[in-house]
Order: sequence, then C-alpha cells, then structure tokens
Amino acid sequence: MLPKYDVLTQEQVQIIHDESIKILEEVGMDFDYEPALEVFKAQGQKVEGNRVHFTREFIEGKVKLAPSEFTLHARNPEHNLICGGENIIYMPGYGAPFIQLADGTRRKSTMQDYDNIVKLAGASKNMHMTGGTVAEPQDIPDEIRHLKMIYSSIKNSDKCFMGSAEGRERAEDSIEMVSLLFGGKEVIKEKPVLISLINSLTPLKYDERMLGALMAYAEAGQAVVIASLVMAGSTGPAALVGTLALQNAEVLAGIALAQSINPGTPVVYGSTSALSDMRNGSLSIGSPECALFISASAQIARFYGVPSRSGGGLNDSKIVDAQAGYESMMTLMAASVTGINFVLHTAGILQYFMAISYEKFMMDDEMAGMLL
Repeated sequence: MLPKYDVLTQEQVQIIHDESIKILEEVGMDFDYEPALEVFKAQGQKVEGNRVHFTREFIEGKVKLAPSEFTLHARNPEHNLICGGENIIYMPGYGAPFIQLADGTRRKSTMQDYDNIVKLAGASKNMHMTGGTVAEPQDIPDEIRHLKMIYSSIKNSDKCFMGSAEGRERAEDSIEMVSLLFGGKEVIKEKPVLISLINSLTPLKYDERMLGALMAYAEAGQAVVIASLVMAGSTGPAALVGTLALQNAEVLAGIALAQSINPGTPVVYGSTSALSDMRNGSLSIGSPECALFISASAQIARFYGVPSRSGGGLNDSKIVDAQAGYESMMTLMAASVTGINFVLHTAGILQYFMAISYEKFMMDDEMAGMLL
C-alpha cells in the first residue's frame, strides 16, 4: 500500500465547496430532461425552464445520504469489489473509437477487439474489473451495440463490469440483462452488480441521455459514477481552483439527483478534468495539471465522504512511446497515491481517449501491478 498525500489544505477544500454552492445557488444548473426537473420541483428547489437553482441545505443534505463505500457483486464472488475507503479498483480504458496497432497504424475498433480486451482484463491479476466500453465496436449497429457489449462482458469474464449510459432505454436493457444473470431485479437492488458512467455536459448542464440513464440506475439501486470533464481554458476557467469549483458544482448536482430518486444510491465522485491545449483546442490529459486535478478530486471526494473516480494511464501521445510511458505513470501514480478508489482508463489508452492499444495495455497493466 502506497502512502497517501493531500495537495490541498482543508481550508482550500472548504473554499472550493463554498464556491460550488454559490454557483448552484446563483447560477444554477441545466437539466434537459423533464422527469429530472419534476424530481427537483417536488423537492422544493427553484426551477426556471430547464434551469434549477439549489439551496445549500438541499445539496449538503443529499450528499450526506450517499454511502461512504459499497460492494459491487461479480458473477464470481471472489471478484466482488469494495468501492471506497482505502480500496483501489483498476480497469481498462473506456470509449476509444480506434485501435492502435503495434506497427503504428490505426483502425476502427471492432467487436473482436472488445472481446479481446475483456478477456485480457479478466485474465489480469492487476485489473479488478473488465470495465465498460473498453473499445467502441463500430462493426456492430448502434442500436444493438450495448447489448453485444454487455453479453461479451458476461461471457468472457467473471469479474464486475459496467452498464450502458446511453440513455434510459439502454440503461434499462443493461439492468434487464444482469437481472437474468443474478436472479432478478429485487436481488440486484439489494446487491448492486452494475456501475455506470454519467457525465455532465460542461459548463453546468446534464443532457437527456445521461439523466435518463442516471435515473434508471438509481431507481434500480445500481451504482453510478457521476463525473465532470472541465477543459480548463475553454469549457471552464483557466485557473485550477476555478475549474475545481465548476467541476464540483456539476458533480454535487448529479449526486443530489441520484439521492433524491433513491436515498442511499451508491455514487462515486468523478473527475476527468484537464487542460485545453491552447495550440489546437484539444483536450490534454497528459499534463502535470491533470495530475493535480486527479489529486485534488480525491481529496474533495473524501471531504464529502464518498468514493472517488479519476486518473488512469492518461497521456496525449499518438503512439506507444516514451511520452506515453512517462505521462501514464505520472497520472496513474497520482491516482494511486492520493487515494482515488475507481481508476477508469488504467490500461491501454492513447491520445486523450482516442485510441486503445494492446501493447499499451500490457505496459500499463505492469505499471498498475507496481502500484498495488
């Protein structure tokens, strides 16, 4: 177990919290989904069109309902995972549309790539779960892609995996499939088996797709990672503290919705915030500032008493080279030594989430083993 350290003082964390509450009170947050707006209206929050203005008491009260840790149940109980506390969960990359080959060429990812990466993660002693959309299988029609991925995760490994967050219908499909595997919806409501990735749309918005999935999973008692990706200097303030305040406001609003639907819903405080590359406007996840965001997010999550998600083998390199190696170790170590609990993108990612590489997966897997 590596020693843990903090990058913020408690006073600084309190300032970030207070500024986030100020944003939610005075500016508010857009929710582009009528059922979510109805939830907040019923809870006495001010709703103007799609914008919700929150009170401090409401946000702080709802966050206190979230559990400090929870257990994700796998098909093989030996692979059950405790998320929170001092525990760390490593898993592969997520959402890459391309596969980077060892000869330096790149192609669209396929269902076979998805199967292969699930099998690799299932066989690894360092990957604790097989993840979610480990490679976007573009040879499968979009309307059934989520079903194929869930089936592959069930068939090719007995570890925990993630559900689809592409709207309410696909979330409900994911829940239906795993309920068949684990003995029914009432069983999994008491013993969560899925965790999904819910992302805000920075600045200060959640779209219909994410909100539908969040509500479906919360109603079913399944875990949700509620994450914000602020691009400092473009979709958010250039200053790190301003980015953290904006990120925090978005995550707190998402947690409040989950707890309003089903008090005690397992949630994870998520951050993917990083810099904008001012040369071209692209996301930069291999920067030193990204490592600071990771470290600060772990500490902010502890302030609220909830598990955290951030970090991974993050980098901006287009190929598996020295840059990919040192940036990935920097961000993976930042997650590991600051107490991040749920480390998505641990293995395989290249070029700010654009590609996944088998070669890089094996390198990252070895680095993850060094940090356990």
